[in-house]
Amino acid sequence: MHIIEPLSVVHFSPYNPELSMHLRQGDLDGACSLYAVVTALILLGKVDLFEVKYGHRFDGRTRFGKLLSWWNRSDLLLREGQEIHVVEHALHSSYGKELSVELQNFCHLDPKFLIDTLKSNAPILLAYTAVENFAHMTCAVGFCETDSSVDILCLDPSFASPVLCCWNEVIRIPKAKRTLARSFASGHKLQTISAIALKRFNSSDPLSLAS
Repeated sequence: MHIIEPLSVVHFSPYNPELSMHLRQGDLDGACSLYAVVTALILLGKVDLFEVKYGHRFDGRTRFGKLLSWWNRSDLLLREGQEIHVVEHALHSSYGKELSVELQNFCHLDPKFLIDTLKSNAPILLAYTAVENFAHMTCAVGFCETDSSVDILCLDPSFASPVLCCWNEVIRIPKAKRTLARSFASGHKLQTISAIALKRFNSSDPLSLAS
């Protein structure tokens, strides 16, 4: 075995031992919203997972192609990423005839809205800002409720893929007022949370992975 110098076996940067050399989505870009949206569309059967991973070109005349064209025109490599109302507009423009796109902002966001949406087997795009001057978007795929809080289970592109479960991030939303929500994967305390619920108009249609 040989590992190039000056990289160490523990994968830490030789120039800053506190930082990992493993770069992930979010380290250089603000594309978290794109990853979250595509994850949700795959779960809704509107996008083919194999094509997303291994396809080289997407037809710009299709709904997904139009959505990607919009993202290609935006500045994803800027750390600011995309605000949730802009993502809502892009989804309305591309998938508005096939999907219900419902935005709930942080002023009115109720955990019941999240619970009811997830119970209907609809994914949620969850956007938040943190106390530490950090903003992010992820895809919520489930929940776990207790007497004191609601844990929103997410598939997040910024963290390692899940191995033994279907999620790799938990957003804990306390039921007590004036208590900040928290991201377990990053440790951030969240100031604001907004959500976009994506639902098929005909909820009785079986889910598929083909568009």
